[in-house]
Amino acid sequence: MPPDSHFLPQRSRGLALLPLLMANLWVPVLRADLAPVPDAFTLLTGSAGSNLRDLAVAPDGSVYVVGNTTSDDFPLSRHGAPPPGQHSGSSRGFIARLDSSLAKLLGLRMTDFGLPEQVAIGPNNTVYVCLQAWPERFTATPGAAQMDAIRDGNMNLAVMRFSSDLSRILYATFVPGNFGHAHRGFSEALAVDSKGSAYVAGYAYPGWLRTTDSAFQRELPFLEAVFHGFLVKIDPSGASTPYATYLRGTYGPTLIRGLHVNPRGEATVTGITDDYALPVTMAGYHAQSVLGIDTRAFVTRFAADGSRLLFSNVVGCVAATAVTVIPSGEIVVAGHSRLANAPWAEEHALRPEYRGRYGIAAEESPILCRFNPDDGGLVGCSPRLWGDTAPTSIAETSAGALILTSFQPARPPLTHDGRFPPGSDNGDEVGSALLAYDPAGDLVYSGGLPGTLAKIASGPADRVYVIGGTWIENAPAPGGFLDPESLPAGAEGGHGFVMGFSMPPLLASPSHFTFHPYKGGPAQAQTMKLTGRPGAPFQIGDLLNSEGWLEVEPRSGVLPAEITLRVDPAKLASEAVRRVYTRFPVRFGPEQERQIHVEIVLHAAPWRIDSVVNAASMRPGPIGPSMIVSIFGQGFRPGAAPAVAAPDENLRLPASVDGTVVRFNGGAALVLYASNTQINLITPVDSVSWQTSMQIVHDDRALPPFRLQGVSMAPALFTTSGRGSGQALVLNQDGSLNSTTNPARPGSLVRFYATGFTQNLDEILNYSIASQDYPLLDRILAFVGYHECPVEFAGMPAGGNIGLTRLDVRLPLDVPTGQELPVRFERRFAEEWPGRYMSALDVTMAVQR
Repeated sequence: MPPDSHFLPQRSRGLALLPLLMANLWVPVLRADLAPVPDAFTLLTGSAGSNLRDLAVAPDGSVYVVGNTTSDDFPLSRHGAPPPGQHSGSSRGFIARLDSSLAKLLGLRMTDFGLPEQVAIGPNNTVYVCLQAWPERFTATPGAAQMDAIRDGNMNLAVMRFSSDLSRILYATFVPGNFGHAHRGFSEALAVDSKGSAYVAGYAYPGWLRTTDSAFQRELPFLEAVFHGFLVKIDPSGASTPYATYLRGTYGPTLIRGLHVNPRGEATVTGITDDYALPVTMAGYHAQSVLGIDTRAFVTRFAADGSRLLFSNVVGCVAATAVTVIPSGEIVVAGHSRLANAPWAEEHALRPEYRGRYGIAAEESPILCRFNPDDGGLVGCSPRLWGDTAPTSIAETSAGALILTSFQPARPPLTHDGRFPPGSDNGDEVGSALLAYDPAGDLVYSGGLPGTLAKIASGPADRVYVIGGTWIENAPAPGGFLDPESLPAGAEGGHGFVMGFSMPPLLASPSHFTFHPYKGGPAQAQTMKLTGRPGAPFQIGDLLNSEGWLEVEPRSGVLPAEITLRVDPAKLASEAVRRVYTRFPVRFGPEQERQIHVEIVLHAAPWRIDSVVNAASMRPGPIGPSMIVSIFGQGFRPGAAPAVAAPDENLRLPASVDGTVVRFNGGAALVLYASNTQINLITPVDSVSWQTSMQIVHDDRALPPFRLQGVSMAPALFTTSGRGSGQALVLNQDGSLNSTTNPARPGSLVRFYATGFTQNLDEILNYSIASQDYPLLDRILAFVGYHECPVEFAGMPAGGNIGLTRLDVRLPLDVPTGQELPVRFERRFAEEWPGRYMSALDVTMAVQR
């Protein structure tokens, strides 16, 4: 293949598949050291075709594949065809066990009673399978959590556990549900914890799931025609369901697509939702809908007992398909977005300088988003790639690489030193892409594959396997399980295939560094790790345009190695603020090289922005207009004493305090307090947008702009802890503070305080400190213990400022009682947009009779 080729056109039907697969993965590789090497391939099919749904790799290297086929001679093999199935011509399920070379079939289980959809490996290499089962054919084991289902012609979800060789059924049970009335559940993900409990997640119609008493969500909303997410845990014996819960809001569909269970038994789910009222603990990201794209990705973690949420966040303009947790604890969600302005965080963006293409609504571009493991807050998103792709699954290697399979790239996002070369349409043929990211979020490899890819899984020794389907006939597979001569010519069915790769270790990680020293300050250092074949030599090339300010040691040695990058600001030019770039290569051999990029931003004085938070929730996230915000960091007012704003005779607050100004997209905020480490302010009412640039200025000294995501509204309630969760700051009707020892009474009036509710701007532009109560908000809904309560006042209180909202709520006589009742407020812009903007879910109050 010529080195300047971007990719080979896919071959027409009837041509051999193997040369396509084995030659160069259908595309030239970007870097020889990072290119996956396909070293195993087999078709797993019969003469009428097959559909592979999922795969899992056991610690011993065995590859388990599940799917379905209509072939009576499945699987065709070197060892002769098996006897015809019991249900000729109809779809039958199967579970196949292959060796790591894909050359031997180690076990096969036909499931004429159902169609397997997911597979997972549990303790002692036992095999778990989730399937759609026919109640008339499926037999539950004695003592199963649910023994039977209504035999009304509908398939229902079931879970089975097998021995590692597939010879014994350890348990078989239906997923507990209220069957009948055409209600069904659809599984999308299966996981197993270290104790052997199985977790099934997906989506279902209301009324299908038989929820447990302690479930986080049991009651059903009034909408019966939309899907709701669900999560079910089954104990290791299959005899009981520790918990079964819905995950849903009130107004629209929610589909769980990805599932991960950590060692503590806490399940993290991700997926897509069109429900504005999905429970959240991180308020705000769900509040934005751009260009009519309503799909949002959610990341939700359940407590180990399934009774409550540890956190839940929703991110607009992204559709999530898979989730994993990397060793640092960060949650990585794979998904896709149609918009170039999908969420990103400038200071923590994985690659903020590469934004992808703009404005083509038809493109589905892969995106990775990382979330904080403690509260689910968005850390940053990778750039969108050029190409019409949607990731189907994600896997992780021991070196930390994140490998994605992407479906149907009309223009595969091929990598070439960070740039994406132009592609061309693949005609009628279908292709897919294999994408690899390093731990820093850099795209290090992207190549095309023929056929459609369904799932990806990683195994021992950094081996990666993919399953998919192809319509190419007579595909030779030397050394594989299938005998090529056994596949009849002219077969029109789709044929499932399994492919194995050897993933070379990432030789240099991370590959991008940013330093923020200040003039006259100490040198700063960061560490880069070099991996690869132990004992192999490496050499660091010339430091381009570094002017002596960058030192890299050691410059040569053998793998593995730890390299120190040190920046000395004293060797830079004397400008007050200067941005410098450089790069250098790390060479591992004649054809193995990795470019390392370094950026330095020199500041006149030590400064940093640690966080920009909602003053009520004390959580980072998007900002809205007329919202009280706190900025934490260092170097905002060097050498100056703290300053507090004072209103003038007209009760207006100043736009600056003792020389400190904060601008949002050029519009000045109302600064309430400013010190060297903290600034409290009220955001402007008319200059916060989807992508907002914030800049702090003190005595004409401007800090570099800080990027923020803006939303129309980001409401949050003040709490007694000052941390945005737990007991709300609520005054009972007698003026006393609400608490577990001083609860409110049904029928009484209670008073909340909040910020982030955008008020009627045309009425409040002339006010900063209110001389009287101004009821400025309409369409405000209040819920206490999920019970709607009348709002008697919503607006700016006397003595308050334009960022503060007071909410007076009447507790009905039938309001639920308890010491920690969840409290939520939401505002509608119109009746057809219910629950669009809502406060966080993890704020509570006490009500007792």
